[in-house]
Amino acid sequence: MYDISIDRLSKEPLYRQIRDRIIELINSGELKSGNQLPPSRELAMQLGVNRTTVYQAYRELWSLGYTESRPGSYSIVRNRKETNQPVNRQSELIDWKALINTYDPPFRSSPEQDEALYDFRTFSPLSDAEGAEKFRKCLNDVLRQKGKDLLLYGDPYGYRPLRDYISLMMSENEIDVDRERILITDGAQNGLDLICKLFRKEKWSIVTAEPSYSEALSLFHYYGAEVISIPLTSSGMDLAELQEKLKNNTISFVYTMPNFQNPTGISSTRENREELLEICENSGVPIIEDGFSQDMRGTILPIKSMDRHGIVIYIGTFSKVLFPGIRVGWINGNRDILKKLAALQYMTSVSGNHIMQAAVERFCRLGYYDLHLKRIHRRYRERMTGTLDILKQHFPRKAGTYTSPAGGFYLWFDLSQSFQSEEELILKLKERGILITGGSLFMAERKGGTCLRMSIARGEAGDLEKGVIAFCKVLKAMLKEERK
Repeated sequence: MYDISIDRLSKEPLYRQIRDRIIELINSGELKSGNQLPPSRELAMQLGVNRTTVYQAYRELWSLGYTESRPGSYSIVRNRKETNQPVNRQSELIDWKALINTYDPPFRSSPEQDEALYDFRTFSPLSDAEGAEKFRKCLNDVLRQKGKDLLLYGDPYGYRPLRDYISLMMSENEIDVDRERILITDGAQNGLDLICKLFRKEKWSIVTAEPSYSEALSLFHYYGAEVISIPLTSSGMDLAELQEKLKNNTISFVYTMPNFQNPTGISSTRENREELLEICENSGVPIIEDGFSQDMRGTILPIKSMDRHGIVIYIGTFSKVLFPGIRVGWINGNRDILKKLAALQYMTSVSGNHIMQAAVERFCRLGYYDLHLKRIHRRYRERMTGTLDILKQHFPRKAGTYTSPAGGFYLWFDLSQSFQSEEELILKLKERGILITGGSLFMAERKGGTCLRMSIARGEAGDLEKGVIAFCKVLKAMLKEERK
């Protein structure tokens, strides 16, 4: 077996370490032309990594021209006499950077690419085997009963029975709406993307809280918007600061996530929502309300329910609390805006996935969605309560502060008073098997104090408890080091 090793403390991704080590072996002559590389499964077991990590390394070796694959065999070292340089299979004839948008959005690797004892990064909802099986049956039913029609192009606004159901569901939040004011989207992110396309101008500005949802910030930056940040308080957006910004700037819209905000978990108060709506009405500025976690049983009604003049565009989704893979969300707004958004949707995808939309509608009509919500709400409530209890016992007060959400699955830590470097803090946690998301990702300028977002969405309850305690122990140890 060839000497292939990895350094788990290195910032370099594991697949790159494997790739570079094999290149060293080839260049040194230890791996010769015609030699077979170890099978990916075997090397993965040897190194204690996921097999996909090894596969990615092998894929890059092939792309760079170091190996070739033959039918019925493993990856084989190429004959180096064929070329003095690695083969670059990607064309160098085009200067791609000069042609494409220069904004480089932050892109987070999937959790499978990093291995750790405790992973607090993921924001996918808890798995629900019972709900997944019922959804499978709903999908099979609609294919069997309506598959012939659903496989054709559908209404650009989305599957009509689902729009009817959403209008009924929104009425429970005191939002009076019919299906003509609902546009089905491929998840909430797709809805926000359509809205950005509609509002985009050569020079345009939006207002959002600081910190804010990272993927929303990426969209705003990608479409060239000036992002004006407003401090987020425990009751919601700082409205005095907002009024000042609206006086001195031409704003396209105010973006807000009032319920269990990502990344802080904060829910704005009813008074804050009412005043925000009044300020925007008086200023003639629309509100984009991201209701991605409204179904997490927020006790306060959406801003849209208070909207009497049609200035709020509401984004909803099934993905966050149901199954993220289904990618079904919606936009609710006035008819003129919806018509323009539907036209943009049509230009992008012609017709949405009506098969998936029909399956979601059936799942909801049969009452499975409500049952699913009851199950996961109970589990999330227990997880959040348990996490806050652990932090109350073990979190070092001198380290900083953290939010105490009433629900959802995010907590926000501001550790700026004790730690100077967010990057160093994250690295120290990673060395001890703890993965967590840095707060700079949620800042408009991608920088700020030393803050962290903790997601408690995944993992067994026992592992969650151990992970939070381990997190607190690392902070305590680092505080001791700082004092020395």
